[in-house]
Amino acid sequence: MASRTYNLDDGLNLLANLAERNQGVVLRAARADSAEEDDDGYPVRILKFDDQVLVVDRPSHCSDARVLEPKRAVELVFDRKDHRLVYTTYVLGRDRVTLNATFEVASLMLAPPHRVRHVQRRDYFRMMPPEDAVISLRIRRFDDERNLPMEPSVTTPIGRLGGGGVDVILGKTRLETITETPRVFVSFALPDSGYRVDTPAQIAHLRPLRNGQVRVGIEFLFESGPKSQRTIDEICRQTVNWQRRTLQRQKIRA
Repeated sequence: MASRTYNLDDGLNLLANLAERNQGVVLRAARADSAEEDDDGYPVRILKFDDQVLVVDRPSHCSDARVLEPKRAVELVFDRKDHRLVYTTYVLGRDRVTLNATFEVASLMLAPPHRVRHVQRRDYFRMMPPEDAVISLRIRRFDDERNLPMEPSVTTPIGRLGGGGVDVILGKTRLETITETPRVFVSFALPDSGYRVDTPAQIAHLRPLRNGQVRVGIEFLFESGPKSQRTIDEICRQTVNWQRRTLQRQKIRA
């Protein structure tokens, strides 16, 4: 993803508008610009913003404790259709904020952002399924000459899903099973609608993890036409539902 510095005043004015409607964003530990295409983070709402403090929901389940430590550099990511803004700030501390004069939520206090980056991004953001929404993804090799999927196959839980592709984590042995052909064929069903997705795809990137496994980024290769557009719409509808449910659960647990 291409990244450039964004005018700070313009970025802060937009942030003030987002705070007025308690916009949902993604909170994550600060990272190098070169790691921008990694979408890991925690959905939160902006609760308050002024020239002294930026307040967001405190993630109820946070595997990366860095985003909660005082003085730790963090980022807020706001996605638009074809680009994103990344606000760099740092943690001031934890608190509880009263909303609508009666409802109290656990919150995280951040310093006003000191840097904003504008990032050209993939067309569709990817979202991790909630804990109760496990989706099995079947990955098969693809025979380009016959234009058909072929065995053997690998079945694994989906890590992140978006309209443009999916991420999974595989061991090296299982990865070798599906990387002997240029393309693969993926199959899965969306849990909310039951809509089935069957499409050719290609391995977009491989990222080794510390535990010896590999994060595999898979790009869907949809053909043009109304059926493919419906498939993309169904996937995007599913990811939006996941994001909404994640935010609602954080609100209840707070």
